Amino acid sequence: MDALNFRMLANAIPQLAWMGDANGGMLWFNDRWLEYTGQTQESSLGWAWQAVHRPDELADTVERWRRSLSTGQPLRKVLHLQGSDGKYRPFLSIANPIRDESGAIVAWIGTHTDITEQVAAEERLRARDRELQALTDTSPDVLARFDRHFRHLFVSSAVTQATNLLPSAFLGKTNRELGMPSDLCDLWEEALGSVFETGTPRSLEFSYTTPAGPCHFASRIVPERDAYGEVENVLAVTQDITARKIAEQAVRDADRRKDEFLATLAHELRNPLAPIRTGLEVLNSTSDAKESERVRTMMGRQLAHLIRLVDDLLDVSRITSGKVVLKKQRIDLREVIDVAVEGCRPFIDAAKHTLTVATPPTPVWVDGDATRLAQVLSNILNNASKYTSEGGRIDLTLQRQDDAAVLQVQDNGYGIPPELLPDVFTMFAQVNRTLHRSQGGLGIGLALVKRLVEKHGGKVEARSGGLGQGSTFIVNLPALLSIDEPNGSPTKPSVRPQSPALRVLVVDDNEDGADLLAMLLEGLGHHSVAVYSGEAALEKAAVFQPQLVFCDIGLPGISGYDVGRALRAHAQLANVMLVALTGWGSEEDKRQSKGAGFDHHLVKPVELAALNEVLAKLSSSDAPAT
Repeated sequence: MDALNFRMLANAIPQLAWMGDANGGMLWFNDRWLEYTGQTQESSLGWAWQAVHRPDELADTVERWRRSLSTGQPLRKVLHLQGSDGKYRPFLSIANPIRDESGAIVAWIGTHTDITEQVAAEERLRARDRELQALTDTSPDVLARFDRHFRHLFVSSAVTQATNLLPSAFLGKTNRELGMPSDLCDLWEEALGSVFETGTPRSLEFSYTTPAGPCHFASRIVPERDAYGEVENVLAVTQDITARKIAEQAVRDADRRKDEFLATLAHELRNPLAPIRTGLEVLNSTSDAKESERVRTMMGRQLAHLIRLVDDLLDVSRITSGKVVLKKQRIDLREVIDVAVEGCRPFIDAAKHTLTVATPPTPVWVDGDATRLAQVLSNILNNASKYTSEGGRIDLTLQRQDDAAVLQVQDNGYGIPPELLPDVFTMFAQVNRTLHRSQGGLGIGLALVKRLVEKHGGKVEARSGGLGQGSTFIVNLPALLSIDEPNGSPTKPSVRPQSPALRVLVVDDNEDGADLLAMLLEGLGHHSVAVYSGEAALEKAAVFQPQLVFCDIGLPGISGYDVGRALRAHAQLANVMLVALTGWGSEEDKRQSKGAGFDHHLVKPVELAALNEVLAKLSSSDAPAT
């Protein structure tokens, strides 16, 4: 093509075109360039083209142009050129070398294509994506756009919570490339392919293990069409429906338990009603006095059983509606145990169970409703009896542990499967309805236990090693910290001690207990000081010079034993009377306290009589008691 034809062709194209020499100097520009820039052909030659380039881009443009001149590599760059109106517009600039037969560069030709509309369209697309991102970032749902190769074009920030991956990690990648489970990829690819092929929306549900654990999701997949109505992309909106699934399962479980309960209720009510009805017919047909008495006794037993069933139902209703009012008073749990065991004894004896009861020698006081707490223990004992084979063993213990009264019922019965442990206190739940020794029941006894214990401010738990491993039920109730008489109000003696006032040091890390004992001693006419650690006890004793020390054993840091030994080793305190005041009361505990130099060992909660006895011994004898 000769130069004339080339220039005619170059003037006919919409791009700005030019030709330069091998050294980069401009030789010629087409009419489009001259029209756009307002330059003349003469004023544009050489390197004068720099005048129309945007200043902030010029240095990079010149550097890259010189590099192309040096290497012979084509140049491709987006830059901004100033028009005759003074405004800069974006152009895609392309420069290519012209070589002779030997391969040497003899000239360069290039074009500048106005991409203003393209850049504006891209900016509009970016703005739309920013708006979509801002919108979707406020939603807990995951929004994702896919192309026909199932690659992610857009993902909302909610995806991070579900996968621990940033949205940017998804862009341009398929689910398989991201390492998603193969079966999940198959499910998604089938659904996405269907929407692309048919243009019909799809829905799917799936499970996926998120950083928070296994979750359930529901997705709605819809087509996005181009200007010609063809499916261009696919948009998926995915919701976490785990809570809904759990709620639905809970409703189904509750429904099932309700149906089982109603069936059980009908069965349990018919059990006592049948012999009562038969007994009435026997009474109407017999004149034998012994036979009539036997029948009436049987009918009385069955009626009592029926009443208990109805009472349980009413209790559930009252507790659920908040109508149960506890009649609380200061009670000794040992007396509650006596009442409960007496009520359960017939059932336990009938099953030939061995029941052992172990309680401390001193009262365990709680603020509670004696009747309701007896009901709690009776239900637990009845449950143990029901799920323990004939001739089995049931052990009931009561302990004072720090500020809690702990009741424990342990059996060697059928046990509880691990998966059912969380549900044993659920209404209408029963461990196993098919156990051949099961004595039935409505499945509400343990639910009543839990609610009544919680109304007392306590907690109850069930433990089991599994089927055949027996069960243990533990009730924790707040124990009273006061050490007053059982009538519930502090008792001041009408006559003050005849002996001179004593200096008494009280040491206990339970600050409430220490302060209350010190207050009581002050009320008895003595000078008392309370401290809450072994270190503080030794410091205070050196200054206060007590005649009597009540000291807890289980102290943090320096133990009560260490305090006793240190006081005995102190020349000025060697003859002080030391009294261990602790929750530990075994013979071994008493032996250890004596070995540490203690004169007496009292078990919490101490009664006023025991306290006065210690004070009297100190007043009547110069030597410590043994």
